[in-house]
Amino acid sequence: MPRHSCILLSILLILAACGGGGGDSGSGSTSLDSSSTQPAPQPAAQPQSETYAVTLSGAEQVPPRITGAQGSGSASVNPATRQMTVSVTVTGTTANAVNLHQGAPGATGPIFLSLVETAPGSGTWTGRTTLSVAEHSAMRAGQFYVNVTSAAFTAGEIRGQIALRSGAGGATGTGGGVTGTAALR
Repeated sequence: MPRHSCILLSILLILAACGGGGGDSGSGSTSLDSSSTQPAPQPAAQPQSETYAVTLSGAEQVPPRITGAQGSGSASVNPATRQMTVSVTVTGTTANAVNLHQGAPGATGPIFLSLVETAPGSGTWTGRTTLSVAEHSAMRAGQFYVNVTSAAFTAGEIRGQIALRSGAGGATGTGGGVTGTAALR
């Protein structure tokens, strides 16, 4: 038998032992039976973070203040873990404290979380906490606000209710100067 025929026969025997070489499963059919394949398992859907916004002004303070100070910020809550992060930026004043309070619009409430300035004089304040189930419900119901105190206004210079952003969790309405959102913590 010529040498090239031996090599060809060896290759054919190896391919036959491996189940063929053309994608054939050995059944003699070249089509793939889709009913025999299982789709790869998909990872579980992660809950989308709820996003909140806040606009702070002297007009929202209780009682209202005439001031050039302003502020804005955001919060994010993971609904599965209820982990919340908050960031607020203040301009037009030197804040000596920025606190998250539990309370309805127009009412005062206790301090819930004290924020920390990221760098002295930066005007950016951040904080992180885990909400209880009841606190998360209160957050979504508009029962939290941010209050900024200064040397001139020790009880508060500017304030704003935290509001769920439209489309972030399904609530709509108005509150805290953020149009089209439900007031929240």
